[in-house]
This record gives sequence, C-alpha cells and structure tokens, in this order.
Amino acid sequence: MNGTTSKTPILGDLAIQYTASYQSSGWFYNYQYIGSGTNTLVAATLNWNETRPVGTSITVKFGFDSSSTCSNSNVNSFTSPGQTKSISSTGYYMCVRIMLSTSNTGSTPSITNLSIHRHSDAPKEPEILLDNSSVWKRDSKDGALMGPITVSESSPNDRIIKKFNDLIPDTGAGIKHIQVDLGSASSGILILDSFSITYIMQTVNLDITIPEGEVLHERVEPYEVVTRHIIGESATSMTSATLTLLTNSMAKNPTMTWENGDVFPEPNDPEDFIEIDSNSWSVENNGILEIHWIFHVTSDFPDQPEVKFRTGCLDNSGSAGFSPLDLLSSTGLRVNRTFGLGWLKIRDNDGGFTSDDVPDNSWVAAGEQIHFQGAMWFADTDDAPKDSAFDVRISRNGWVESTARDTTNPNGSFFITI
Repeated sequence: MNGTTSKTPILGDLAIQYTASYQSSGWFYNYQYIGSGTNTLVAATLNWNETRPVGTSITVKFGFDSSSTCSNSNVNSFTSPGQTKSISSTGYYMCVRIMLSTSNTGSTPSITNLSIHRHSDAPKEPEILLDNSSVWKRDSKDGALMGPITVSESSPNDRIIKKFNDLIPDTGAGIKHIQVDLGSASSGILILDSFSITYIMQTVNLDITIPEGEVLHERVEPYEVVTRHIIGESATSMTSATLTLLTNSMAKNPTMTWENGDVFPEPNDPEDFIEIDSNSWSVENNGILEIHWIFHVTSDFPDQPEVKFRTGCLDNSGSAGFSPLDLLSSTGLRVNRTFGLGWLKIRDNDGGFTSDDVPDNSWVAAGEQIHFQGAMWFADTDDAPKDSAFDVRISRNGWVESTARDTTNPNGSFFITI
C-alpha cells in the first residue's frame, strides 16, 4: 500500500481465492426431447472458441441418443471447431455433451460460444452412374456428403474405367454417347463440378473394307481388301498384320500376312484357295497403318454362300508386343465357280444383205460364212473366266465340224466361223 503524510489507504475484508489444482475431467450436457417423430437431420457443423493448453483435450458430442446424457458411443464426437459430420445416430433425445479433460491438473481447457449448424439437405450415399449403371458409391458408414469430394481411378479394373472400356467399342470408328448421372439414397443437392478422362490410345484394328457385291472365283482381275490399324501410344510401329478368309471349314482358312517393311510372305493356305498379288502394298500415315491386300482366287476354292474376312495385328510395345481384338467384316462374299453364256451374236458380214446379229429362223445365202461371237461370264457377274478355261463348239443337227470350235477364249470371249 502506498500513501502520503496526510492521506493513507485503508484495506478491509481482504479475501484471496486460489485453485491448487483442476479436476482431471469434466462434462456438461443439454438435450431436447423429440420423441419418435420424423428426423430430417443428416449432418451438423460445430464451431466454438477455445483455449487448449498442452496436455488437455476438448470433445463435443452431438446427435441423437436414447439417453438424455448423450453418453452413447454411437453419438458423433467433434474434436476441433469447424468440423462437419454426418449424423446417423438415433434416439428420442437430440443432445449435446461437452467433455473437457487434462493430464496436468495445473492446466485446464476452456470452451465458449458453441454453435451448432444442422443440415437437412446433404445427400446420403451419393453415387455416379454410367449408362444407368452405378460405378461409384459413397459408403453408408461415411454418412452424408458435406462439401466437395474427388473421385479418381487409374487401374483398368477400377469400376469407372472398366465400365468406360466396356461401353466404348474396341474396333471400328465413330462417336459413342455415354450418359453420366448422379444419384443418392436421400434428398440433397449434388453437382458434378468437373469430369475428365485421360485416355491412352492402344493399338486397335480400326476398320476393314471388302469389295461388297463382288463374287469370288478364278478370274484375271485380282480382288482387293483394305484394312486399317491404329498404332497405339505405347508402340512405335506395327510388327505384323494378318488377313484371314473365313471359309466353311476352319482348317482350310487361308491367311495372308503383312510384315514390317511392306513384306507380304506366301499365304498360309492349306488348300491353295488364293494367291497373293505382288502389287499388294501398305502405307502409314498419322499413326494409322493402311494395308491393301491384293490377291487372286484359284479354281480350287469351292462354292459357298458367304466368306467373311478377319484381320488382326501385333505392335512392338513391351517385350512381346500387344495384339488387340481381331476385327471381323460385317458382311462376306459369295464363292461361285459356275459360268455360262454372257452374250452371243451371229454376224453375217458377206453378200448383199448383212446383219450384226442374225435373227432366229432367218435365211442366209448358200456359200456365205456366218460368225458366232460372244463371251462366257461367271453367274450373276460380268467377270470372265481365265483364258482357255472352257471350250465352245457349234453344232449343226448334232454334228460338230473340226473347225467349228474355239479353245483359246481370251478373256472369256470366243469367235467361231462357219
């Protein structure tokens, strides 16, 4: 105390209160009875101000309990301000319990300004659907979704990636529309903020073009089938490719092969159905290998209603390369070796009266010559058989003169003079 010669302070009724030590733990609870009515609360956000010395802890429990003391273990515990948690507990009481503890009785935590923000519009078990099929779903034990969440997958066996790969065709070209939807087990707002796919292009058999409408048989003009193959990002080139004709006997299917360097070896052809043409060629442009398979059909190829084509390839990725699924043509070609008369004209070029094509039952002058000219074609086509593939004879009343025949037949044509 401090004073002067004329004044002095007076102190009376002095009382000093001190705390020698704090309790090691303490709690406070409050509740509201709600009964068995409908509960729409799905999550809560708790905030408070606190002091928390070293060795002390603060836990706030909030939720629903069968006891007003809020002591059940399934009631959510919040250990720091600003936390948001799903509320899945049930009971007749909506309650809050504040628990303070210390390992040093000389220090104590404190809490003020507790606020509880209750949410009833957060969706439970949100999910992502591709083409109406669920590919990701939040586990029910994780509660309602509060705030953003990132879903990322990278393995080919992950559900999202596997579903995309199942929906996108492995062959061909075009556009595939895939529907992406969001769903949940309870009401709430879900927004797909962003969606991205990093796609690694693998080697694939792109397409196959066949000469539709043509018929396979032995002829002078070759056939041409074009296949295209995309070289994947993991490869630098294509090692080999094949084109197989699918006959009615698997053991007899002829297979042509392309090798890097524009090499076309002799076909693997057990029955000698085809012959590879030396004019076969290939070109690579913008990572797409285009192969022009040019070949001839032999007379050994038996008649059959449809022969489809199958192509495959092997790139140089990895230690053994990668081979995608083979590509099968959607349609095939018919094999037919039957041929007959394509056209015929009887020409009278002598005398006073001539005709480019003498009508049936017409008269011609005695001693004059008439010329039989025409061509043989394969059935249902304008294709001519190979040279000397047939013999044409002209008979008069069943008798054939030695000169009334043509055995050379260039390009399927014949010319006989009588």
